[in-house]
Amino acid sequence: MADIYQMILRQLVTRGRLALLGFFSLLSIAIGFGIGNNDDAIPKVDGAKLIDELGLTFAVPLVCLVFATAALGDMYENGSLVYLWLKPIARWKI
Repeated sequence: MADIYQMILRQLVTRGRLALLGFFSLLSIAIGFGIGNNDDAIPKVDGAKLIDELGLTFAVPLVCLVFATAALGDMYENGSLVYLWLKPIARWKI
């Protein structure tokens, strides 16, 4: 059971995907500092807009799309998906 978990985790968490996630995190932090240093900004309102527009409508769906396609695509390409089909394991255990 732990072998399957480690295999899936190793395929999903790569340097490129973590770099993409880190880039979006640093981008939102940089924009947040820019908003905080603006004299005309209302911190709570502008912070909520930043989270809504950049985080929830752009970054979260994009990161989910990257990780979801990797979850199915990588396992299909290297043949490990067939291994999971042949070995009957309850889905809740994975």
